[in-house]
Amino acid sequence: MTSAPLTFRPRTHEDWQIYRPEIERLYRDDQLKLRDVKKIMERDYGFVASYCSLFGVFAAVKAD
Repeated sequence: MTSAPLTFRPRTHEDWQIYRPEIERLYRDDQLKLRDVKKIMERDYGFVASYCSLFGVFAAVKAD
């Protein structure tokens, strides 16, 4: 039986940078919707962020 990853809530810019490549891949490359990216990040990485926070990251991804 596999255990769920520990919950991680990003607090600093550096916290986001650790997961940014995966968030970008899911959003830009796989073209998933925000809710789907959020679910995958929570399920696979224990990465728990609000929709508003994720939207801010997506806005930065679009600008890049």
